[in-house]
Amino acid sequence: MTVESRKTVSHLCLAAAIILSALAWSFSFISFHDAKMVALWLGLVVFWLSCRRILTGLTGGFVAWLPAWAGLVVAGIGGIVWARVPWLSLEAFLRSAALLLFASLAYEGTRSTRGRRVVFSAIVFSAAVAAVLALAQGAGCLHSLFPVFAHYDQPMYSVFGNEGLLGGYLALGLVLLPAALGVETRRTPRWILVLGLVAAVAMVTALVLSSSRAGHLALFAGVVVMLATASRQIRRCKILLAVFSLITVVIVVLWGGGSTEKWAAIFSGDDVGTQVRWWIWRASIAMALEHPVGGVGLGNFAYWAPQYMGGAAVAYHNAAATYHAHFDLLELVCETGALGLLFPGWLLSRYRIRCNYAFFGAVVLAIFSCLYPTWASVPHALAALLLVGMNLGGRSENSVRVQSRLSGRAIWSFVGGMILICALLHTAVALRPSFLLRRAEDAHLAGEDAESAYRAATTGLGFRGEAHESFGIYLLERGNRAGALQEFFSARKELDTGRLYKLLSTTSAALGYHDLARDFEKEELLRWPWVEKNIDYP
Repeated sequence: MTVESRKTVSHLCLAAAIILSALAWSFSFISFHDAKMVALWLGLVVFWLSCRRILTGLTGGFVAWLPAWAGLVVAGIGGIVWARVPWLSLEAFLRSAALLLFASLAYEGTRSTRGRRVVFSAIVFSAAVAAVLALAQGAGCLHSLFPVFAHYDQPMYSVFGNEGLLGGYLALGLVLLPAALGVETRRTPRWILVLGLVAAVAMVTALVLSSSRAGHLALFAGVVVMLATASRQIRRCKILLAVFSLITVVIVVLWGGGSTEKWAAIFSGDDVGTQVRWWIWRASIAMALEHPVGGVGLGNFAYWAPQYMGGAAVAYHNAAATYHAHFDLLELVCETGALGLLFPGWLLSRYRIRCNYAFFGAVVLAIFSCLYPTWASVPHALAALLLVGMNLGGRSENSVRVQSRLSGRAIWSFVGGMILICALLHTAVALRPSFLLRRAEDAHLAGEDAESAYRAATTGLGFRGEAHESFGIYLLERGNRAGALQEFFSARKELDTGRLYKLLSTTSAALGYHDLARDFEKEELLRWPWVEKNIDYP
């Protein structure tokens, strides 16, 4: 096989990994977002195998991403030192390591025009497929693939589980569409342009109907930057953008009433989405100010958030919205402190705009990350790293110096060993617990005997707080209050939510431990100050 053929195979594997990590989802086998991590690990292994004979510049990616690697190591050490829940730190470390490994391996391949177009095309293709699935779901045609859940009012969550994340990815796909189609050249076949127009219609329609204001804002920012920096090579994009604008206006007029109403609600003062974010940001700022140097520990934002959310409570409250700060930079400060800001600054100092479209896509994701947990979503985070890497300048002489000291086989084996170790650890501490918990909860919901499944889910490595809590609820339903209380105590080591303290208080009261119940109710009210007292003590 020639070198060019090997590069072609490598590019195909790169595109497949991007597409699969974006489109993977699961409801019964594993948790929704963990399914995308499984796809990422599989894609990373296959991509590494495809790169093993193209090693001339393999170290360049690790040199270019050195600030990110250094920051991850420091954050990981900080997580070991002061994180309240070390398993969450380890899981966050391994997840970030997988993304950085992929970005480092893909760095040299995406420095070429061909490699960049492969990445753009893969992102656009996956966004278009997600849009088509969202439209079909919104029309009520895919209930077998995307079930309707009680108390979940998003009819078009598609493969992302959330309309907001869907909107952000669609905005990215729309901005990168001209680059994927190659409209800046005069050699693009007409049939490709037609397919691109169809994809554009699907993505714009899904974006408008999803009512994702963060997606709308991110797309607007990307288009404005594109037009403001338009050069001779991308002026033809203005025609395509004009078509997008016309389609958007038509869709908004005909079907986009929900979107216009949501935008208008921002200025009414009682908009739920706006109030929730102000609430979360106030709490996050309070958390950052109380842990200014090293933060609360990598991955530990979700553990500490309920306490600070209770302190920052306002008119609207939603405990399910506290897993992330909905502002990636603010969440980074909360978890790693001021120390964590040094490494993004170092990375930014090495950023040079060489590929315009990569910059436009990075702008979209940067704006979107100010309103949604972009880094927590594998497809968004992977796209961000690949796009930033295209404009990231590494010192080529350092790369060559490192490359000359190591043989190709040594580099291939070292990187492969890193991938294997990280994949096995992440499977043990995150993916396996997710699978066991999903199996136990499915048996529970089906009315089957789930005790043995819950026993398996609450033992072993990894974060088990949610499993202990669910097991306690299962035991409560079967009248085993003492066993349930024991499970809630075990969950308390890794969870600190108002719901858990409510379960602890009510179960303790039912068992006659009234003083203990009052103490737990106080803790509950610190996290849920708006909860009505409903425990009648004798």
